[in-house]
Amino acid sequence: MISTPPSAGHLHRSKPSGLPGLACGADLAKSSQLRDFLPTASRSRAAVFATQARLLSFLASDGPEQVSSVGWLIPTAQYFTDLRTVAALILMTWPEARPHAAISTLAKILDQEAEHRHQAFENVRDAPGAYRRKVSVYIAASENPTATAAVLEMADRFLSVPDEHEAARYLEPLAIEATCIHRKMGYALRTRPGTSFPLQVILLARRRDKSKDTTAEEIITKRGGFRRATR
Repeated sequence: MISTPPSAGHLHRSKPSGLPGLACGADLAKSSQLRDFLPTASRSRAAVFATQARLLSFLASDGPEQVSSVGWLIPTAQYFTDLRTVAALILMTWPEARPHAAISTLAKILDQEAEHRHQAFENVRDAPGAYRRKVSVYIAASENPTATAAVLEMADRFLSVPDEHEAARYLEPLAIEATCIHRKMGYALRTRPGTSFPLQVILLARRRDKSKDTTAEEIITKRGGFRRATR
């Protein structure tokens, strides 16, 4: 989706690693595949181009040191780990997030991508090393830049909401469904190393002791080091 990953010299922060689909090196504005899949879908093109432009601005040499994830400021590099984790949850639990697709054309593209991955997941036999292969089914970048664009557009939209309450509306159902599909794998994605603490709080909401009546905001604030993003 992003044509060239930034060099270390272009960032005053750690370089994001394993960006979903960014490794495919596709500049969607020049992608023939995008034109093939979305020949007349100008709204779909506008949505994915806007996401690409936003992510490129984060990676620019003069880009921000911190950006908002579920309403809290985190290091820009870490945002891409959050993005990859949410993209994996979207694909793993699809069609759970389908009602939130920006455009029906993008939803149909994700229908095909998710079906392909669900089938690959089912085809992994329970044998030594099977768990890692199952996880990679949903973490791995798509070979189709248009599918990458569609899932990143949705993941970025979920993460860029104003606060943790709005984020929970989108993300808690994915976390719950992922655990129902595969408990160990769902938990691993929800607690994935490198993801931001605010995102983990949202994804682990159902594991919290509700009797203590502790809000996500209180947990994040108590952890320290986090500030709310301003709009």
